[in-house]
Amino acid sequence: MTSYENRKVTTGVLLDIGGNAGRPHEVVQRETQFVRFDPSLASIKSLPRWFDGLRTVGLVDPSGYLTAVADIREEAAGAAPLVYPSADRYEPHARATFDGRRIGLTLTPNGEIRIVARGVQTFAFVDGRWRLTDLAAKYAALERLVDRRLARRLFTAAMNLAEHRHGALLVILPPGAEAHIISATDQLAVDGGSSASGALSKQDLHYLLAGANVLTLPTAIVECVARIDGAVVVRPTGELIAVGAILKGVGGITGIEGARTTAAIHASHLGTAIKVSEDGVVSLFKDGVPVWHL
Repeated sequence: MTSYENRKVTTGVLLDIGGNAGRPHEVVQRETQFVRFDPSLASIKSLPRWFDGLRTVGLVDPSGYLTAVADIREEAAGAAPLVYPSADRYEPHARATFDGRRIGLTLTPNGEIRIVARGVQTFAFVDGRWRLTDLAAKYAALERLVDRRLARRLFTAAMNLAEHRHGALLVILPPGAEAHIISATDQLAVDGGSSASGALSKQDLHYLLAGANVLTLPTAIVECVARIDGAVVVRPTGELIAVGAILKGVGGITGIEGARTTAAIHASHLGTAIKVSEDGVVSLFKDGVPVWHL
């Protein structure tokens, strides 16, 4: 099920592949009748209340039987730091599978089934078909183009935005390149001013982020400004150049599916662009072509 009484259904389990499902105090006594984790559970309308997939999950043993209900953050406690970034909402799921003894299976609020193993998303069931996520290889490709710390910060922000279905464009430009595609009034280093009528404009708020660096800004702020129409532009060192910037010269590119994609292609000729579409797809562009779609 993806909805019930007009509400989105979410649920999730941790599948044990190491033979150690459940902690000692949680394991059901052998004389108790076990319930298999299979499609028949869909008839239990309260199932998502037991395992909502976001805070609580079911623990399933190697034979396919439910053995316990658990707090996903408690299951993730003590795990080593993740090698690859994860959307904040599902970071505990990645951590709980990091040791390779469990596989995470979740139904998200967007109606997508995700498989997480060894601390990284591996598969997704979207639009009626399975897709190989290959997140590890795609993130490695971004790290080859961008400083590791900046890559992690922007990649995490992009996944969080995609999770909540917010479109965005994140652009990394080398020093001096911004003059070619960003107007002076859109750059944070330039003082904005009110129009002749005295009305305020977005430029009047630029001072709030002037001199800011994405590497030190809270992730929530990076994600919020990324939701402003236009592009967030940063230098390879993380210095924030512009937010909500309308890129110059984009109108000359034709035959592209949408304005955000057009802007990403245009910007990638000068630097690196990460596009987040409102349908949840994250794309990396370089030299005018897509490197990958996630």
